Amino acid sequence: APTRSTVLVVGESGTGKELVANAVHWASPRRDQRILAINCGAIPSDILESELFGHEKGAFTGAVSRKVGKFELAHEGTLFLDEISELYPELQVKLLRVLEERNVMRVGGSELIEVDFRLIAATNKDLEKLVAEDRFREDLYYRLKVVTLRIPPLRERPEDIALLAEHYLARFAAEHGKEEPKTLSKEALEVLAAYPWPGNVRELKNVLESLVIFHQADTVAAAALPAELRRTGSAGGRSSKPWNGPAAAAPTPPRSSRSACAPCSASSRTIDRRASTRASPTRPPGRASPTERRYGTTRRGTDPQRPARDEGRPGQADRHHRPRLLRGQLHLW
Repeated sequence: APTRSTVLVVGESGTGKELVANAVHWASPRRDQRILAINCGAIPSDILESELFGHEKGAFTGAVSRKVGKFELAHEGTLFLDEISELYPELQVKLLRVLEERNVMRVGGSELIEVDFRLIAATNKDLEKLVAEDRFREDLYYRLKVVTLRIPPLRERPEDIALLAEHYLARFAAEHGKEEPKTLSKEALEVLAAYPWPGNVRELKNVLESLVIFHQADTVAAAALPAELRRTGSAGGRSSKPWNGPAAAAPTPPRSSRSACAPCSASSRTIDRRASTRASPTRPPGRASPTERRYGTTRRGTDPQRPARDEGRPGQADRHHRPRLLRGQLHLW
């Protein structure tokens, strides 16, 4: 902390990287000066350069006045760049030059401005992996990692949960006008220590603030904690019980053949009888349909049980099998 060396803070999201940056600043000789924080992932790339370097009047459309950048504002103080891995390649080159030369030039300007600041950068990604994938400059990575501070996630330091809970319960009690800060029972502390905290310290803060606002008793019991926290051994509130596939369907009880088939058979016979009645309407015996009279056919092909009308009459049975001649043609018999 007493030096001006660049510090790289590495840790998961919510582990408190900005708190570490503030602690380093307040323990350094620059404590009397300001510390400026900027999130590189929250600002569009075309605006981030102007935020860091500043710009002159008329440098681009909308630049109606001069703007001083964060490098200048952090002179003799500390600049904290969160999510440093989100810098686009062109800005990585410019940042590397600023760290080496200790001077900046505003966008649209022509004058070099000397700056003296300490840079603290933070990221929740593996910069070495990004360098191997050509997504982060190798020279800038080595320039940043002069001093590297790795913050373990909260699940790897459960002994800190009690201290953090005591601190935040007192802080939120004062912020929300509570007379006395709440305390956690022994069972509640055990539940908090067993939970993996995927959101790390940020998630713990939100849980404790909710307890201060809504819990009425002075002592928080384990039953008052959110349900996802009480599922010990879970990950992110999800049950740790292994999934054994879809539940097997209950076996269908066997049915009696008599009870199952008798109604079905009766219904089938009724349907077949109705269908046959509709499909083959009966006519009085000896009466031919118009089609039969026109083409000289009989019903022998459709109803084999019914005798042909001309059957048994000599010389008439094969009369209908003779070729039918057109009107006006000579019939030879």
